[in-house]
Amino acid sequence: MNSPLKQLFKLSLKQQMLVCLAWLLFIVWHVKISYLPYRWWSKSLSSHADIQTQPNIHLPAMQIVNLIEKAARHHFVKINCLRRCMVQKQLLHLHHINSQLSIGVKKEQGKFAAHCWLVVNNHIINDSAEETSRYVELKRLQAGENQDADIVKNLV
Repeated sequence: MNSPLKQLFKLSLKQQMLVCLAWLLFIVWHVKISYLPYRWWSKSLSSHADIQTQPNIHLPAMQIVNLIEKAARHHFVKINCLRRCMVQKQLLHLHHINSQLSIGVKKEQGKFAAHCWLVVNNHIINDSAEETSRYVELKRLQAGENQDADIVKNLV
């Protein structure tokens, strides 16, 4: 069985750098979400959407998301959907890919649950349609919106 480190060294240098950066950003977002007031980081939920997407962006976006998922699988901090989306959104932004954060809610056994995922060019890129269909999408957060997405607090 290949160790995570052996798998990392099989990647190209550019891919290795992306995985390492994602791994570090998971720590940054974990600290922000866990220890800083929501108002200090909530603007990041809708930021970075001012970049024009490149044509045929789905393959590169999916490759980026897949590499970030590798970093998430081998991390020591709790990686939930919000942390995953924020790191992916930030790294997609660095690659000039516009993504929007979608937030959905559902009620099961009398309790509310929330989930988030990313959308690029109206395609979900980091989750399955089966999973996201279980939630009622509230609203995609676009750039410049400073509305409090109180439901995000439940994702923390």
